[in-house]
Amino acid sequence: MSRVRVSAPTWLLLSGLAAIVYAVAGRPGPFGGLVVVGAALMHMGAGRSTSRLEAGLATAVAAVGPASVAVAPIAPLAPLATIPLTVLVAASFALAGIVAGPSRAPARRFEAAGVRLDRAARVTAGWCAVEAVWARPALLGDAALPVLAIGSALTDGPLLVVAGWLGVGGLSLLALTVGGIVAVAPFAPVLVVAAATVGLAYGVGPEGTRRAASPTEGSEAVRLRLVQHAPTPVSIARVRFDPGAAEEQLRFLEEHAGHAEGRLVLLPEAVLPRPLRMGGDPATLAVRPAGLPGATDVLFGTATVRAEGTFNSALLWSDAKLRIVADKRRLVPLTEAALTRGEARTATSWRGLRIAAAICWEAAFPSVARRAAREGATFLALLANDAYAGTGPIGRLHLRMARLRAAESGLPIAFVQATGPSAAIAADGRIVAMLDAGRRGSIDVDLPIAGVRTPFRRTGDLVGPFSLAASLASLALGGRARRPAGSKGGEA
Repeated sequence: MSRVRVSAPTWLLLSGLAAIVYAVAGRPGPFGGLVVVGAALMHMGAGRSTSRLEAGLATAVAAVGPASVAVAPIAPLAPLATIPLTVLVAASFALAGIVAGPSRAPARRFEAAGVRLDRAARVTAGWCAVEAVWARPALLGDAALPVLAIGSALTDGPLLVVAGWLGVGGLSLLALTVGGIVAVAPFAPVLVVAAATVGLAYGVGPEGTRRAASPTEGSEAVRLRLVQHAPTPVSIARVRFDPGAAEEQLRFLEEHAGHAEGRLVLLPEAVLPRPLRMGGDPATLAVRPAGLPGATDVLFGTATVRAEGTFNSALLWSDAKLRIVADKRRLVPLTEAALTRGEARTATSWRGLRIAAAICWEAAFPSVARRAAREGATFLALLANDAYAGTGPIGRLHLRMARLRAAESGLPIAFVQATGPSAAIAADGRIVAMLDAGRRGSIDVDLPIAGVRTPFRRTGDLVGPFSLAASLASLALGGRARRPAGSKGGEA
């Protein structure tokens, strides 16, 4: 009796391997450079397909890796939606393979290499176009998912400088282009192994380029104190309903945030146990909110209840007055459905400086930091609270987003996250000082405030629109299947 052998096609195996490598590279750590290997494997898989359908499936399968990383922050909140959402996001990247068209090798080797390189360029443009669409709140509203960009894996290494020119889309373009060249070159498997060796040594952990020299060293600095109280879901509930637990948290904040004369104390998002009810003009409030430590000047996050609704806010207590610095505008779907969307606010003056603030999920959107930089903010305070996710990779992914926003906009960022890590980030994306994840405590840091006028600050994202235009042109003008050299009419 003969044995039936069933084997997966080569393009599917390569794309599946690309998904695994993408997932490893996308998580915080020292392996971000492997994203180039993932891109090379994806290009090799798409290049071995024999139809538009297979090419689309090849890129969609590879996209499962970055989609799983992008959806990870949602998993603790909506675990049943994680797999369907991952599949939906990955399926949208089939466009990259469809744009590339069918794979039919010409007769001559030179032409074959040229066609493979052309196909890799089409896949690259299609992939960057899909990333750009997912990143656009103007198109998708609160469902936008800017953390999909595979280029973010290169944050933890020296190529972060590219973000100042082309943003995170430029990092994706770089990874896909290099991966495409590796895939079509002679002896591609050898080059893939070489790229993997370099990728394994690319990053130095979540701190990334903290060892590199910064153009802001020696400049004027703002004196800050970052405080993280490392709550857990259980402790958050206790603080809300148990007066003793609330008193214990206040003592901790007093110990680490009090008596910080001359420094601006930064506390995380949602640090107060209950929403702050603010009647009338908030700027006239001269009573320190209950639960706030006795620091001279403190910037903190909390829910505020006002006549217009309930907001997720960043507030500044200074000179015995309470001022609203920002209300969250990019709300998280489902979990923040009951909140009111905030309006854009200009930077707030403090001690001769101008402070802009953003809250949690807003770190994922390049336009937030770019707008603050263009309006003349001295630095951006980014307040977050990832206590729902514990001390897993989500907090470090959040830090990666904050570093990208600093490098793109050339604006220093003070990132304080309830469970950590928290960090002071220079205008080039370099980490000046950091509190590790899970640690309860505080850190004093002098953050250089000399910004960098990056090209991205002036132009914004150019990679996305150009990639989308190139993909549409490719579909309109180059959609016909390529015939082997020497064929005539319908003959092969």
